Amino acid sequence: MNHLPLGIAINSVDPSVDFQYMNDRFPEIYGTTRETLESGVDFFDAVYEDAASRRRIRDRVLQDCHGGDVERMVWENIPLFRAGRE
Repeated sequence: MNHLPLGIAINSVDPSVDFQYMNDRFPEIYGTTRETLESGVDFFDAVYEDAASRRRIRDRVLQDCHGGDVERMVWENIPLFRAGRE
C-alpha cells in the first residue's frame, strides 16, 4: 500500500481523526504533511482552510459515519482549496 499512486489511510473520525496508518500519498493529496496530520492537530482544520467548506465536509463525514450506511461513506469529487489552488 505504501507504493500505490492514491492516498490510503486507516483512521477514526470521532471524537477526532486519529491515524493508524497512512501511505505517503495521503498527506500529499491533501496538501499537508504526515507530521502535521500525526501531530494531533484537527484533520479538518489542517486540510480545509475555508471555514465554511471545513464545517460542511466535517458535518457530512460525521453524519455519514454515524448513520452506519457504508454506501454513504464514499466521498468523491470534494473540492479542496489550498492557498489559491484547487
